[in-house]
Order: sequence, then structure tokens, then C-alpha cells
Amino acid sequence: MWNILASYLPSVRKERRWLVGSIVTLIGSALIDAYVPYVIRRLVAILADPSPQIAAIDGHFLWLAVLLISGVAGWRLFETCLSFLEARVMRDLDLRCFAALQRQSLRFFESSFTGSLVKQATRYRKGFEGLADILFYNLGRDLILLLIILGIFFSEQPLLAWIFLGWSVVFIGMSALGAWWKYPLDAKEAESDSKVGAVLSDSLGNHGTVKSYAREDEEAHLFEGAVEKNYRLRIRSWMWSNGISAVQGVMMTGFQLIVIWLMIRGWKQGTVSVADFVFFQSYVLWLCGNLWNFGHSLRRAFQFIADGAEMVAVFTQETDVQDAPEAADLTVHAGSINFQRVGFSYMNSRRRQVHDFSLSIAPGESIGLVGASGAGKSTLVKLLLRHANLDEGSIAIDGQDIAGVTQRSLRRSIAVVPQQPDLFHRTLRQNIAFGRPDATEEEIIAAAKRAHAWEFIVKQEHGLDTMVGERGIKLSGGERQRIALARAFLADCPILILDEATSALDSETESLIQAAIADLLKNRTSIVIAHRLSTVMRLDRIVVLDHGRIVETGTHDDLITQKGVYTSFWNKQSGGYIATE
Repeated sequence: MWNILASYLPSVRKERRWLVGSIVTLIGSALIDAYVPYVIRRLVAILADPSPQIAAIDGHFLWLAVLLISGVAGWRLFETCLSFLEARVMRDLDLRCFAALQRQSLRFFESSFTGSLVKQATRYRKGFEGLADILFYNLGRDLILLLIILGIFFSEQPLLAWIFLGWSVVFIGMSALGAWWKYPLDAKEAESDSKVGAVLSDSLGNHGTVKSYAREDEEAHLFEGAVEKNYRLRIRSWMWSNGISAVQGVMMTGFQLIVIWLMIRGWKQGTVSVADFVFFQSYVLWLCGNLWNFGHSLRRAFQFIADGAEMVAVFTQETDVQDAPEAADLTVHAGSINFQRVGFSYMNSRRRQVHDFSLSIAPGESIGLVGASGAGKSTLVKLLLRHANLDEGSIAIDGQDIAGVTQRSLRRSIAVVPQQPDLFHRTLRQNIAFGRPDATEEEIIAAAKRAHAWEFIVKQEHGLDTMVGERGIKLSGGERQRIALARAFLADCPILILDEATSALDSETESLIQAAIADLLKNRTSIVIAHRLSTVMRLDRIVVLDHGRIVETGTHDDLITQKGVYTSFWNKQSGGYIATE
């Protein structure tokens, strides 16, 4: 719990002036409000006098008006300071959450639900807002009033003050203990709420599949299960709060009755006047009203703390891929790549994905990686991009071990066209220029033309300003892949990776861009992964993989004459794809 509270401190420290302003105006406003009953007691005493002084009444009324107006102004000033404090801190928390998520490795996102992460970040930010409101509006104000009223009671009615002090300690202690015991329930409820977001995001993100298989009812049942579990945990948490509130209600009623009884007894004995009765009862009612919310506010504060637990875990989670302490930027001169006895297996997997893999790629050479599913092709690309650390061996680019260079410089030197390109819910222009935001309009258009994307772009009502929808849903698979190709053309990186880059293209479109791809490959070190062998047959060299090992290597013509694994793939091809058995 304390680490969650501590996680907010860096952002709060940046806003010291608004924090100090909030504290000072809060204390000042509370002091003004606390002085009002003094003036009212004096005014009541004058009014109860058989011969009241009119001038004194007018004077006290004027003074009371000044206090009330000053109190209102003070509270508005306090709320202004607090609003700036919360808004600026929440802005910083949003940036910190985004940065913490961005620095996580690819493995982290492969094991997480996007909807759940969004909920965690939102609850963390909103948790601070709730905590700040409770700390200043409820707990902070209540504690300040408590100290002021306690001082007044000791100066006026010591017996009442001691009763009040003892009652306050028991009341606050019980409230804190009840909130502490409730905290695990709040944490479970927050975790369950994240799972609701995860199930919702997973189902909505695959709505096309859901509708295609008419599985709406089954998905609704799955979501209902997550919501039902969250409901049960929420009810348990709220029922615990209701139980604590019931006990506090009994204590509050008992304390009020004791104060009224003491005041009546004092009035009978002549030691308490009507003005004194009004004076003390004003404080008691005021205090009871605030302390009634104290316990509830404390429990809500613990709930807000629990809401931030999952995001704080992300803050403290060490990424499995990190830059070396003295990492330098990668400098690509020629573009040679050398895999030296690379070994790798995924976490929690008993199977070795890559075994003692060694391969040297000359500058400007185009290499095709071929193999059945699970042969290790995409894994090698992940390792080259340092999305995972090697278990054994090394990978070097122009003699520079990629483990010793910054990840940013490494990945900015490699253009990747994946099998299933994900586009941003932005314009076509922004998606193409993602790798080079400073590209000119002419360069963007030229890249689109080279990828044969311009043909469908000009048919759009808004051209390059057309929004593509989330993950590019408004485009066909082939159109998305051509936008990804245009992005790679524009990025103009010295190293290029094509991971099934033409798999979503029809034969006619593929034939149109083969020449463009061949032009892109010139004088550029390239790795091309393909099941469609027509994509790699004209490359400089083809490497055939089987269970993470190289089993054959050579040109297309060389491998065909060997009548080995590659020849078997070639013979099984149907329409350019490797057929399944």
C-alpha cells in the first residue's frame, strides 16, 4: 500500500506551489469557519440579555457577515489551488503511465490484454484524483477542525474535551482499522474489474470473428461470468463498509446524546448559558457531520489506493530487454549481419526454438527464410530486433553486438513489413509517414506509388486524409499490407525485413509490386520470410529451417537440384503456397 502512495510523490513534488497553496488556503478557511460559532455565541448572549445593546448586535452581525464572506472566498481560493494541483499531477501521471507501458518488452504485451492495461492506467490516474479530494476535502479538513475544536473544548469545558478526545481516538482508530481490513477486498475487486475490461476488449477486438461464427450468445455468457464475479466482490466490499458505518452511527449518536446531557446538566447547575449551549452544540453538530464522512472517506481512500496497485506493479516491473549501461547508438555502414551460435527458447517453453544457429549475411545480400510453421523464422526476426534476449550466442550488425547498442537506434535502422500489419486509427498519410514523420508530401506519394497503394488511395473521398479505422479495419487485408509496404519504402532503412509481406495480396497485385520490392532490395541487406516460394526464388540465397536449425542453404536453382526439404516444399506448392498435409 505504501509503495502505491509513494508512486504519486514524484508527480506531486513537481507541483509544490499548488500543493502549498492548497494546504495554506485549507487551513485558513478552516480557521475562519471555526471562529464563526464564537461570534454566534456572543450574538446569542446579547440577544438573550434583557437589555440588549443594539450597536453591539449590529457590530457582531457585520463581523459575522465578513467572516462568512471571507470563508466562502477562502474556500473558492482553496478549490482553485486544488484544481490546478490535481489537473497538473493527473497530466503527469498519464504521461508516466504511457512511458511505463511503452518501455515494456514485446513479451509483456503478448501476455497482457490491452483493455485491461487501459483500465489499470485510468484507475491509477483517477485514484489520485479521488485520494486528493478525500485528503483535502474530507480527512485533512476534518483533522484540522478536530484539532481546533479540541483546543476550544479544553479551554471551555475540560471534562467534555477529555470525553471528546477519548471518543475521537476510538472512532478514528476503528475507522482506520475497518478500512485496513477492507483493503484486501478492494484489491480483489480492482483486479476483477481489470478482468472485466480484458474480456470486453478481447471480444470487441475480435467482433468480426464473433459475428462470423454467430457466437454472440457464448461471448455474452463469458462476459456475464466476469461481470458476475466482479459484482460479488463489489458487494462483499460494500457490505463490509455498511457494517462499519452501522457501528460508527451508534458511536456518533451516543456521543451527541452525552454532549446534550452534559449541556442540560450544566444549564440546570447554572454553569452553562443558552449561548454556551448553542456554541457547543454548533461545534458538535458540525464535527459529527464531518466525522460521519470521515470513516466513509477513509474506506474510499483505501479503495482508491487499491485501484492503483496493478499500475504500480507495471512501474516496478523490470523489462526483460534493457539497454546495456554504456549502450551506444548503432551505426550501420554496410549492413552485414552475423548470427553466431544463437540459442533461444521462449519462457515457460520446454521446446528450443533456435538451436546453435549461425548465419552470416553480407552487406546488400537478400536472404530468404523458408520452413514449416514453428521452424523459427519469425523468432529469428524477433531476436534480430531485440524483442527478446538471447539465451546463447550473439548477433552483430557491422561488427556491433546488438546487445551493446540502444534498442531505439537498432530498430530505427531496420524497416519491418509484418504478415499482419497493424495500422493506427489515423489518416493514410500519418500511417505511411509513421517511420519518417518529417517526410514531404511528394515523398509520401512516391512511396505509396511504389507500393501500388496509390491506386486505391486516390479513390478514397479524402485521399491521404482518409481515416483507416482502428487497426486499419476500413481497409482490406491487401490494402493494409500495401500501406505497410509504403511505410517501409518511405523509411528507407539500411536493413529490411519482409515477414510474409505479400501473403495478403492477390496474384495480380503481387506481380505488380514484385518489381518494386526487387528495387527496394537493391543495395540493402534484406531478410524475407515467406511460405509463398515465388517471393524468395529470385533472392541471393535461401535458408531452409527446421526446428530452429539450418538444414539447407543456397539459391533456388541449387536447392531444387538437391531434391531435399526445399524441393519437397516446392513440389507441394499450390498457387504459390506451401500446401498442408
